[in-house]
Amino acid sequence: MEKKIQQAQALIQEAKFDGWLLYDWQAINPLALKFLEAKPGSRRFFYFIPQKGECIKLVHQIEQGVLDHLPGEKRVYLSYGQLENALKELLKDAKTIAMETSEKNRLPYVSKVDAGTIDLIRSFDVDVTSSAYLILPFETLNDRAFELHKEAMHLLEQCVQGAKKLIKAGGMDEYAIQQWILKEFEKHDMVTHFPPIVAVNSNAADPHYFPNKEKTTPIQPKDFVLIDLWCKKNQGGIYADITQVLVFDSAPTKRMQEIFAIVKAAQQAAIDLIQSYLAKGATIKGYEVDQAARKVITDAGFGKYFFHRLGHNIDENDHGSGTHLDSLETFDDRPLIKRTLFSIEPGIYIPGEIGVRLECNAWIDDDNQLIITGGLQDAIFTI
Repeated sequence: MEKKIQQAQALIQEAKFDGWLLYDWQAINPLALKFLEAKPGSRRFFYFIPQKGECIKLVHQIEQGVLDHLPGEKRVYLSYGQLENALKELLKDAKTIAMETSEKNRLPYVSKVDAGTIDLIRSFDVDVTSSAYLILPFETLNDRAFELHKEAMHLLEQCVQGAKKLIKAGGMDEYAIQQWILKEFEKHDMVTHFPPIVAVNSNAADPHYFPNKEKTTPIQPKDFVLIDLWCKKNQGGIYADITQVLVFDSAPTKRMQEIFAIVKAAQQAAIDLIQSYLAKGATIKGYEVDQAARKVITDAGFGKYFFHRLGHNIDENDHGSGTHLDSLETFDDRPLIKRTLFSIEPGIYIPGEIGVRLECNAWIDDDNQLIITGGLQDAIFTI
């Protein structure tokens, strides 16, 4: 932990902040808990990492040991008045500090501290800025985590192949395929936070269409099918998340091919842009990748039918807290960095007709190379 604190102080110095104030109450700030390797408590705690010098722990009298595993001076409060006075004293020499917030909530992935706490800190004439750039280097994955991701990816791709065989055999509907996939997850000790998407024809025009026992469509010859599935190992796993499309026929229609080709070109534009920046050793930011892919779809005349971000960070959560490929729903100006995973998933959704989304996962390795870990699709699968 000492090494992690030293790394954080170097980042604080580089950003010209006076410190980083990590705060939690009843698990509202998972980013702080993860960084501090701490368990949530029932009372508020604060951990201040100054630009230089000793860290300070501020804990409630009833839970004095909650941060005992961390270095630094421990200060104890009881009443809310004592807490406010202790914070004022702790920050008396600070002008600008970082917390888990973001300007205008542009990055909700890191906006974890409540507005009242931010107001309290600002009442001490301290400017509060976002810790987004401080957190990012600590959101990287180790070799074991990457292997767990690849294990999950292998199963997802196997499930798509298995679904194709079931559809070919006939008599299937959306819900039946979804439930078969879930049983495959369970068989291989994988879990998911939500069931897979299996969407036929115009149902695929809803990006978050989920069939259920009462709402399901039979899969018949000539039907177009979109399958979006994600999972991770039950204990300590890292997610994989892909979307692939197929047609229950010997060949797709011209319309299917037209939409697929545009979405595929958008995905390739994103991949090409990231690779070009990495090859130059240049910094590429999440919003820039989204804009590049979105331009392809917009230039083709389908911009209004692409109404979600291009991709999301992936870690132990399917939508992680690292850099997202987004200039639409949020504005993610954080860089893509080594040892992080993310999805690249452009889509076109035409209500009442069709929806095509292509989702692959990507990893930036230690050599600054972009590795596609799975999910790439060069043509619509046929059955």
